[in-house]
Amino acid sequence: MKKYLLILLVSALWIGCSSVQSISNEIKTGQQEKSFQKELVKNVQLNYLLYLPENYVEEEKFPLMIFLHGSGERGDNLEKVKMHGPPKLVEQGENLPFVIISPQCPEGERWTDKWYPEAIISLIDEIAVNYKIDNDRIYLTGLSMGGFGTWEIASLYPEKFAAITPICGGGNPEKARDLRLLPIWVFHGAKDDIVPPMLSQQIVDELKLYNSDVKFTLYSEANHNSWDETYNNRELYSWLLKQKRQERKLIKIKRENISASSGYAFYAFDKNQQTRWESKYEDPQWITIKFDNKIVASKISILWENAFSKKYSVFISEDGNKWQGILSELSGDGFLDLIKFPESEIQFIRFDFWERGTEWGNSIWEIEIE
Repeated sequence: MKKYLLILLVSALWIGCSSVQSISNEIKTGQQEKSFQKELVKNVQLNYLLYLPENYVEEEKFPLMIFLHGSGERGDNLEKVKMHGPPKLVEQGENLPFVIISPQCPEGERWTDKWYPEAIISLIDEIAVNYKIDNDRIYLTGLSMGGFGTWEIASLYPEKFAAITPICGGGNPEKARDLRLLPIWVFHGAKDDIVPPMLSQQIVDELKLYNSDVKFTLYSEANHNSWDETYNNRELYSWLLKQKRQERKLIKIKRENISASSGYAFYAFDKNQQTRWESKYEDPQWITIKFDNKIVASKISILWENAFSKKYSVFISEDGNKWQGILSELSGDGFLDLIKFPESEIQFIRFDFWERGTEWGNSIWEIEIE
């Protein structure tokens, strides 16, 4: 048995004025500005199973698999975690080619509860430091409650994983854009009367709108237990081992290199998907980028908010005089547009938005150039 103790520190601060005021004995009536500050401490302890494959000593690095069990295996008895999935298989003598950590969620808690996503990530970091782990091949999987946890943790830390495989769980479709670049294989039973398969279908459908190559296996005759067939399938492990975390080579764009017809266009290039460029509610609109020096690019991604452009064009140029069109969109529907073109040396990019698809302005979460 392994134990992992994580101490999380949180500051709770109600800012009502510029400095912390002590409570005075002087009584004043009426509404006043006050502030409160206190350091809160939350201890999270996770017991977990650790599996090292037979050839662990001989090899230099191993992929890491994190398995999240379902609600029935919660508690403080790690024998329960061996009931299903990879911990069951290795306990029966299977030699899986991964280092596997299988934490146990305390009774009455859930993997999606406030503290546990961060606790799981901290546990992964602890294992990566102390064992021979390939940080580019970290995989997250889970069943039922663990399937929900897989979706949630991956949406909060998508850059941490090479791939995820949620089984008979469900994710928030609104977080699909955060998962769009992650290889995902989803499993569910069509006759599941505990967790409706629609909860998997909804986020899978949303992921496809963002051009995700998500895979979805729906077992036509399976009820809630869709995990036995999944974890007994050797194709799952072969697929996982092919997935490797890819570092994206995004080109950095300076604020002063961006000009636009209206709005704060830099918000579409700040690598923050919570900020956006929103143009005036009129046509046409445009954004132009002039780099300090020539760059080499071959891909542009446009991540739209709900307000999108139905008709728009994208041009590239070496000198700002002669322009080459790389896209002329006449029936845009928002979500994510991927524009691929032959690797080119350029210094200018221009986006011309001719016709809005809604009554609002053009609204873009992020434009990424690779």
